[in-house]
Amino acid sequence: MLDIKAWLEAAGEPVADTCFLRGEAPPLPYVVFLDSVERDGADLKNLITRHSLTVERYSNTADDNTALEALFDAQAIEYERDKQWLDDEECYLTTYDFETDLIEKGS
Repeated sequence: MLDIKAWLEAAGEPVADTCFLRGEAPPLPYVVFLDSVERDGADLKNLITRHSLTVERYSNTADDNTALEALFDAQAIEYERDKQWLDDEECYLTTYDFETDLIEKGS
């Protein structure tokens, strides 16, 4: 099974699935991912798992994490990147939305 958290942590920043709990967020920068899963298959077996990911990177600078983008590029994952300033949080949010699902095939 694909360990998305460990895969994203290879970019060198703390990572959380969905959110860091209140009071437990590490210092900036850090990454949060949202994983929408769809399972299907044939012959009464769900052997295909599709992960539709959104990756959010929070940072105190407008600089990109090139190691994070290198992870996507190494897998030839197409993505759209959007960056914005969050006044309330006083940080930058870079959102990566993927055009291609990450697909796992079971046996």
